Amino acid sequence: MQLKRDPALAVLPVIVILLAILAFVAARFGTYTHALRATAIVRKADIGIPGISRMYSARLSNAGILPVRVTACDFVDDASHSGTMVAYTVQRWDQPSKAWVNVGEWGADSFCKPYPLGIMRATVVERWIWPGKSLSTGEEATGARGLHRGDTARFVIFTGRAGQYKEAVPTPGFTIDEQVSR
Repeated sequence: MQLKRDPALAVLPVIVILLAILAFVAARFGTYTHALRATAIVRKADIGIPGISRMYSARLSNAGILPVRVTACDFVDDASHSGTMVAYTVQRWDQPSKAWVNVGEWGADSFCKPYPLGIMRATVVERWIWPGKSLSTGEEATGARGLHRGDTARFVIFTGRAGQYKEAVPTPGFTIDEQVSR
């Protein structure tokens, strides 16, 4: 009697070899920060600050084929909603010096810490961003950070410890089109 071979099993060794190669590359070259993409998101909102009508956030997405591990914050806010966010800074383009300048930052000493009327509980965690998935910074009134109409700003999302720029992914610059009215 002759056994029939399942054709689907013939590709199994190829899949195992490909996964082994991917694992070797991941171990050899570390996380695939080049597969991470940061995008700024703007939405209309009324939060009671005169002249400010937009909330900004950034989304860190994995456009690669392997999961990427990032440092994040699991939190419970003052409305008892749980969530996860990544650390970031906001930068403004300074035309005279031709450089990005920080205008606000979640540094290692302030990221993922409880604060009144915001976060009740918080824990720094390591999270995997799977291919096609993303994590957010959470929303903020970026235009209220002392920026002026016409300024170019961007988010820089930290994938490692908060404040570590060598492990960060910036969004493309975007124009601020509002400012706090006095």
